[in-house]
Amino acid sequence: MARKPYHVVDATPDHAVALARIMRRADRDEIHAASGLGPLVGLRASLDASVLARCWLVEDQPACIFGLATDSLLSGTGRPWMLTSDLLLREQRIFLRHCRDFVAEMLDIFPVLANWVDARYIGSIKWLHWMGFRLYPAEPLGPFGMLFHRFEMRGGDVDCQPSVATVDPRIKSEGDNSGQVDVVQHTLSMNIAPHPQQTRLSPSDLIPVGAGRPSSAGSTVETEERKVTLA
Repeated sequence: MARKPYHVVDATPDHAVALARIMRRADRDEIHAASGLGPLVGLRASLDASVLARCWLVEDQPACIFGLATDSLLSGTGRPWMLTSDLLLREQRIFLRHCRDFVAEMLDIFPVLANWVDARYIGSIKWLHWMGFRLYPAEPLGPFGMLFHRFEMRGGDVDCQPSVATVDPRIKSEGDNSGQVDVVQHTLSMNIAPHPQQTRLSPSDLIPVGAGRPSSAGSTVETEERKVTLA
């Protein structure tokens, strides 16, 4: 029986090298903003810090690598992260059908999932919200003081009722080789919760980055629950 053109395997250093070569510009930018690292070094650091790391292969090429990092198995909190190539958008219908299953697997390991996402990455922010993560107002983090949103999910979370917030006027999206987009003109159609506390990150916190931003050439996908736009 022929193997499907897509499958998920445990991520290896070879997968990291392959993805680093074709990593989307927005993901490269997020790694740099969070840690000052290059794509391969940042990806390897994320793998080294992870208790779980998977690679989604499409025709034997990495569409994304995602994982769950932690400083300690006793901490009770895992840091989910994901980095992507353009293959993710090409196969986004399949990705959206299964991505919640992997988050559920992560919640079986840690009761709390939390990390930071670059505030410029509007598509990623909307995707995280669609997934059920609670997002908090952006604050400057990392070596360059770029704005990041903390996102969080706890086991048993069903729905969040946070206060509505708009895009911070300091944020501008750089786009993916298709021209710059000033996101100040837009308002996020989502809720952002009040920040529970001011949190400062250590360098190890900044290595496993949040979900990568899909390219500007996204499309809308119907799911059983509602539409989500990976753009």
